[in-house]
Formats: sequence, C-alpha cells, structure tokens
Amino acid sequence: MYKLPELKLLSGGDSLFIIILGTLSDTEKDLVNQIFKDSNIKLYNISFQILRSHSDAEEAVSQTFLKIISSIEKISRLPGSKIMPYCVVIVKNEATNILRNRMKSVSMGELEADKW
Repeated sequence: MYKLPELKLLSGGDSLFIIILGTLSDTEKDLVNQIFKDSNIKLYNISFQILRSHSDAEEAVSQTFLKIISSIEKISRLPGSKIMPYCVVIVKNEATNILRNRMKSVSMGELEADKW
C-alpha cells in the first residue's frame, strides 16, 4: 500500500507532489514509492557529486521524482533492471541543468558587476 509521508523526505514542493500523486493509480503510486525507497539516496549522491551543493542536489532529486511521476506509465513498462538506470539518466540531466543555470547566473552577475 502507498505511504505518502515517505515522499516528504524530498525538499520543497510537497503540495505539488500530493496533487500529482492524486492522479496516479494505486499501482503507480506503489511503484513511485518503491522507486523512491530504492533509489533516493543513490540519486541524491549522484546529484551531489555533480553539483557539490546539498540544496541543489535535493532540488535535482525533487525534479527527478516529478519527472518519474509524470512518466510512470512508461517506467511501469520497463523491465525492473532498467528502472534504476532510467532514473540515473534523469537525475544526471537535472543536475546538469541546475549546474548550467548556476553558471548562467554567475555569468549574468559578472556582466552586471562589469557595468558598475
């Protein structure tokens, strides 16, 4: 049976998770819960290796689970051995996007500083 409080381990956007989870079947919710239970620490560690920031790593994992939830029909058709690699690709892409946005912010900040 699905246990929503386990998803509370993710930072921020809890109400968004609740709204999205409300649209899933019990089987899909169970799969999301199982993926979270099996992979959240590993996904966090991967994102932290890329980002070197706890808050950014948590954000990458949160975004990853939003994508997992939105793709759960596709994920449910994957063989069990393919689910973790699929999730790892998502978290690496999310971490890379955060890193890219961070670099853009730094670049824009440098441009603003140069004007003064």
